[in-house]
Amino acid sequence: MVNIKKRYVSILLISILVIAFFYHNYISSEFTMVSTAAFKKDSIKLNEEYYLGYSLKWEGIVKPTINYIELRMSDGTILSDNDKYLSVNVFIDESNNTGALKSESVAKYLPKYSNPENFRVKNNRITIVLNINRKKEDYMDVRKIMISYNLFGLEKKQTFDIYTIVP
Repeated sequence: MVNIKKRYVSILLISILVIAFFYHNYISSEFTMVSTAAFKKDSIKLNEEYYLGYSLKWEGIVKPTINYIELRMSDGTILSDNDKYLSVNVFIDESNNTGALKSESVAKYLPKYSNPENFRVKNNRITIVLNINRKKEDYMDVRKIMISYNLFGLEKKQTFDIYTIVP
């Protein structure tokens, strides 16, 4: 009888430790933005492509899977795929080589870019790359990047303030 009680107590303690480990890692694990890039407004021409990289560091033991990345405009609305003022494609650069580049400078990196949907993070650092094409003069700037990711099968979201164009 004493042996059975010891076994139950041991199982209970181990279960509590495992749950505490997962809970701590879920709560404390997050991305941290370590570098940003931007262009001056007068250097961006209409209907030309530009690439901006935002480097993130993963702070956690277990690596997440990115579900999707959303971009928010300066008025808080989500940038749609058919926005008439601004076209933006999102990629992930695992080599972390993208800063602020014009389209002709990015050719050697482009094959290494990955789609962010269901992207499994392998390294502690990744760079979110925005491929921007300004279609019209009077546009709103992208101001936030929102990342949705899974950690231990649970969804988490993080939002970062950014500037793609500076005055």
